Amino acid sequence: MENQVQTLTSYLWSRHLPIEPEELQRRARHLEKKFLENPDLSQTEEKLRGAVLHALRKTTYHWQELSYTEGLSLVYMAARLDGGFAAVSRAFHEIRARNPAFQPQTLMDFGSGTGSVTWAAHSIWGQSLREYMCVDRSAAMLVLAEKLLKGGSESGEPYIPGVFFRQFLPVSPK
Repeated sequence: MENQVQTLTSYLWSRHLPIEPEELQRRARHLEKKFLENPDLSQTEEKLRGAVLHALRKTTYHWQELSYTEGLSLVYMAARLDGGFAAVSRAFHEIRARNPAFQPQTLMDFGSGTGSVTWAAHSIWGQSLREYMCVDRSAAMLVLAEKLLKGGSESGEPYIPGVFFRQFLPVSPK
């Protein structure tokens, strides 16, 4: 497990954000211009497009979505739960220090993962928070977060009342 935690931690730290479509188009135009400026390369439009795509594939970070299975969720919990909780707790303490009158009644955590935001918010505003909405795409991560909330049991009472888990947001009528 320790090796898996180290591997996942390294992978997460090495990831880049996915490239925006506008940036990808800008890079493609730049490469196309660069290829067209080279007088030694007489290229048809099809060859030029192929060369640009090849160069883009070689020079652009290929972002991939992580799919959290039950096993990977456990590894993620071991790797990131404490650090995530500490960072969010620090931010919430700062909010409370700057605005002691702030007493939220609801919390929405989009990308809730293991639920560390819920735990941190409850430790600061547990007396005022009545509803916590945890949304995550990973069903395995939601099951793990709920299990943590129930002290490791699937059927026990949750430590924090008013926590709801959803895999997706409701569809907007617009």
